Amino acid sequence: MSNRPDLTAALRDWLLADADIVGVIGHRLRPDGLEPEELLPAVAYTVLFDRPYQNNSGRASMSEARIEYTAYASTRNAADGLGRMLEARLEAAIVGVTSPRIDDLVIDNSYGRRDNPPKASDAWRYLRRIDAVTNYQAIEG
Repeated sequence: MSNRPDLTAALRDWLLADADIVGVIGHRLRPDGLEPEELLPAVAYTVLFDRPYQNNSGRASMSEARIEYTAYASTRNAADGLGRMLEARLEAAIVGVTSPRIDDLVIDNSYGRRDNPPKASDAWRYLRRIDAVTNYQAIEG
């Protein structure tokens, strides 16, 4: 059993503490994807990896995670705007998230695209996908 801190929960809470983001998506910040009938705009996130680093003694002192965030909206401009808001808020997490302590957070990739409409719908879903790589560690008490 790992005693590593839950980075995903900390970043989720950090994003939902932003009044501008909540003003756009409400609390529609979902793990692993959206349901076809999900109201837009919304954000989904997926942990691509979360692994500890080991120092020379074999003890894990830091961890690295890659989390993919996807901003969904009904127009390309809205998806891009929400993506920019997410990027700015994530980059500010270096000073805002204190448990776990984030030592580095880099937006590694960001791109937009259009998804086909969900079944029984004619509405396209536009998205802005953001990959964030984070180095973090637990705070020793």
